[in-house]
Amino acid sequence: MLTLANYTQTLRPHIPLHSASQEAFERILTLTSYFPASLANHLFVIELHLREDETSVDSFVYFPNGNVPLLPVGATDPGHSWLTHPDWQKLYNFFAVWRDPASLLYEKTDQAWLSFDLNQPVPAVPVPGVFYCSTHPKADIMPTVALLTSIFSTPEEVALMNDTFVRCLTLIPEPARLNHVGFGLQRFCGSMRLQIVNFPPYLIPAYLEAIGWPYSTEPLQPILKQFSIGDIPSLMIDISTSIHPRIGLECALRGYDSRWQKLLDFLIEQELCQPDKRDFLVTSPGLKLCQMGDQVSLTRQRLSHVKVGYNPEQEGAPFEAKAYLAYYPVWLSLPEIEVGG
Repeated sequence: MLTLANYTQTLRPHIPLHSASQEAFERILTLTSYFPASLANHLFVIELHLREDETSVDSFVYFPNGNVPLLPVGATDPGHSWLTHPDWQKLYNFFAVWRDPASLLYEKTDQAWLSFDLNQPVPAVPVPGVFYCSTHPKADIMPTVALLTSIFSTPEEVALMNDTFVRCLTLIPEPARLNHVGFGLQRFCGSMRLQIVNFPPYLIPAYLEAIGWPYSTEPLQPILKQFSIGDIPSLMIDISTSIHPRIGLECALRGYDSRWQKLLDFLIEQELCQPDKRDFLVTSPGLKLCQMGDQVSLTRQRLSHVKVGYNPEQEGAPFEAKAYLAYYPVWLSLPEIEVGG
């Protein structure tokens, strides 16, 4: 039986070992072997660490709708551990609500991502983070987030987060907007991650101060200045009863041009990126031929965005940088190719 791993294994030749070790990629294969091959019809993202000594990876599985089965491939036992695991029960509930035509999520949801940390061997029941996206009007955000938090958080956690969330939402300046809402289930359990996109970098320091982030923004200034070249600059924050110390600054470009080179050169100057990883990323766009069973895909590989994380409470190395490689497959059957040729 084909699985998503039959697709992801074809990506290995296109990612050098200095960016993703063989052990790291084996973890991707283990993870994706749990999921059906039908997910290979959608976008897939690999997160690369840009420091020299970091060759581990994380991955994101994309869902444009709620109709994808989430049992491990080959699992038919009603008592399977994925079905009985409390965090997966929350995920199954989320997808069931998403599929319900009477629910708020049915019409308002654009996409969802499952994010897997792969810095350790993949367990029998991997528990992801969930990133939910709705690009509908702000008037819909509050009831939507209330529904999501009721699924992924306890009533006590919801009550504790509510005031902080309302403050962060209402103080977002134009033209920025809330894009993704994340729930960690394990990694940042009891909190919520907010991704605010189209955020002019020069407005970020004042926003952080207004929402109560109690740290100096001065160390961020060089990065904010550099990220101003981006088409889609973003801010990521974690919230609970307060704003957590760690934040993320993201920069996305709509096309491949010299700005990627300048951005990654800057990260090298800041000792956040290795030159060989820069060289790979600036030459990574293009079509990759991938095969899965009797289908082949002309998969487009491109650098989606770069993120710099900052934790003011982490001494010695408060900054880290990551790059996100996105894969866009277009599948054709082999008979179609033979006829066309």
